[in-house]
Amino acid sequence: MTTGTRLRKYREKLRLSQKEVAELIGVSQTTYYNWEADKSSMKIEYIAAIVQVLKIDVFTLLPAIKSNQSNDSSTEKVRNENEDIHILYRDLISSKDEMIQYLKDENMELRNKIARSS
Repeated sequence: MTTGTRLRKYREKLRLSQKEVAELIGVSQTTYYNWEADKSSMKIEYIAAIVQVLKIDVFTLLPAIKSNQSNDSSTEKVRNENEDIHILYRDLISSKDEMIQYLKDENMELRNKIARSS
């Protein structure tokens, strides 16, 4: 199960809309939609807010973290740590993309406000 699928599952379990969750964690609905659709990865700084809003623990959202803690094989542990580093790197890169999308959304919103006020 992907992270996006888990996000959707627990959001729907609480009967919250994507917009509601996005507002509660402080991101745009588009950003949150992209996380659920696995089009982009969430920034690390939002994980605490997400698990709090969805009423789950971080191991439920990101089970790879838990498997790293319980793994006995050192080779497997190194491989999992490398995968975690890769995921964190991908998340950092995608956070840049999220920021660009956020700024585009904000820019469009401001343009619409200006157009309505004219």
